Amino acid sequence: MSASPRLAWELIERIICHSGDDPDILCSFSLTCSQLRPRSLCLMVADVEIRKREQVAAFRDFLESFPHLCPFVRSVTTDPAVFTPFPLLYILPSLSKFTWITNQLERHDVLSLPLSVLTCFRRFGTNITALYISDLHFKTLQDFCRVLLAFPRLQELNCKSLSIREPVSNSVSLELIKRRLSQQLNPRTVTMELSSKTDETIAGLLLESAQSTIQILSLSLQYDRSSSISACIREQSWTMLRDITLRLRYSFEMPRGATSIKTSIEILKDFRPPSLINVTVVFPSPIGELLLRIASLRGYRRLCSELDLTLLSWPHSKLTFFSDRPTHSRRQHLWTQELSKHFPKMAERGSLIIFSRLETAVGHDQRIDFLVHSSDSQ
Repeated sequence: MSASPRLAWELIERIICHSGDDPDILCSFSLTCSQLRPRSLCLMVADVEIRKREQVAAFRDFLESFPHLCPFVRSVTTDPAVFTPFPLLYILPSLSKFTWITNQLERHDVLSLPLSVLTCFRRFGTNITALYISDLHFKTLQDFCRVLLAFPRLQELNCKSLSIREPVSNSVSLELIKRRLSQQLNPRTVTMELSSKTDETIAGLLLESAQSTIQILSLSLQYDRSSSISACIREQSWTMLRDITLRLRYSFEMPRGATSIKTSIEILKDFRPPSLINVTVVFPSPIGELLLRIASLRGYRRLCSELDLTLLSWPHSKLTFFSDRPTHSRRQHLWTQELSKHFPKMAERGSLIIFSRLETAVGHDQRIDFLVHSSDSQ
């Protein structure tokens, strides 16, 4: 009978939780404390990143030595050109998320996976429900579709910076691809970045093929592709859509900088899917620059006012603003006051939200040029 640990299990869990799932901290725990090692290893293998072909074999050998860790592997991030799915998929019963991203040095290589690899994913990757694909270049649209169809239980799809090297030769081929995807692809959640790095054919194909199953849709609207995709979104029926999020991009230039704001208004006006409940428009960081642009450019002020009125059509709509840096509560309060001037309807409803980590330390964000001291505080 093994001896009881000197640390209570509750304390071990509390210590591990404070690691924030940081791999370096978990590795330190596993190397310095035998009682923390088992739980640390379980969390360390939960999200695995494989960048080189030799790492595939090394990870497989590691799991063969510690087979009890196989059920704890939930997510794999890898370059599809170097990843060999068998036997890893076969021995990872809990793997539910797969992320494909091209190596920085090989980003311009065309991806065309062999049929044997796709067949392996289709046969042994039945537990994979989330697929994230980024910075990939496909030779043809058919190659892209074969990748999607290799994951039969796909529920969540995230696409960013995808391109097609050879355009579709004729409309008949495109219709056949759409029909096959609409019959076999059933994602519930789709997240997509619409930029110059994302092929319009891919974006339109996904939105049209999955319009009847998507429940949660998140789109990043960039000024170089915004107008071309808005019509595609409005044309679909969206019978199951419950939640839509539009993430905006802006620039100091007008009208280029306001295009994503204008596109969000175009999408949302007369946009009435039968099941739609939640509508969110997200402005990126930094908030200070946004306020500067609104104050200095009349076009921004007009569009912000129009967006404010457009969002009133939904009772659960909201405007969200993000700050990357820790922010003092007083600055958050100031930002809320200033933003309320430009989005008064959302502010009255309590739907104007600022997300930021609170900064509690006393300090200054910028260089101090002058310091004034008053002995009587007057």
